[in-house]
Amino acid sequence: YQRRVHGIAKGGELCLRERLECAVESRGEVTVVANVLNEVVVDRGTSPALTNIQCYLDGEPFTTMMGDGCILSTPTGSTAYNLAAGGSITHPQVPCFLLTPISPHTLSCRPMVLQHSAHIKFVIPETARAAAWASFDGRNRTCLERGDSVTIRLAQYAVPLVCNKSATRDWLCSVGTSLHWNARDTPKPLTDSMDSAFRIASMSKFPETESMSQLSPRTRSLMVERVTPKSPTSPLPFE
Repeated sequence: YQRRVHGIAKGGELCLRERLECAVESRGEVTVVANVLNEVVVDRGTSPALTNIQCYLDGEPFTTMMGDGCILSTPTGSTAYNLAAGGSITHPQVPCFLLTPISPHTLSCRPMVLQHSAHIKFVIPETARAAAWASFDGRNRTCLERGDSVTIRLAQYAVPLVCNKSATRDWLCSVGTSLHWNARDTPKPLTDSMDSAFRIASMSKFPETESMSQLSPRTRSLMVERVTPKSPTSPLPFE
């Protein structure tokens, strides 16, 4: 790490990660203030009832989410709870918020990407069946009674991170090694035996498409065994 610190002092690369500034308001008073790097979660907690969360975007009524809850994530937190709930993986330098419902009760309630300049407010309505719970980066678990709200906006100060190589390269390595994103075995090239098998399969359906003389004796014998019907070992019932 000392080499990296000296590299930063000589003009190395830094990556700024945006944070969320959150405030919980209960009965007209701000009770909790928190800055989070990953996500804010409002969920139903231990209640068996659905949560009703009224969402406001820049002061305008946005939607009411019914389900287990919702997540508001930063690009940095897009690979955490947001990803597990069906949200998208997002590059940490994309200026946005990710709004992801948790087990919504409507099929049309899907994850959304919002501008990072937005002011977002979650309100538990007076008609809700039960209270909800809010957590900030998995900490400061707070009960939201009917009428309580959580206001979220972009924090004034971002978190500077020292890059190992570059911001994009470090992120790609992290996604590849931690999540094994799109990792799979490379298909093997076709060998002579596999090619012969494909020829047999195609010629059994379209025998006129290729001459038998182009195949090896072994392939021709396999093809004959495949396409030649076997005689029944016992008389048929109608004989």
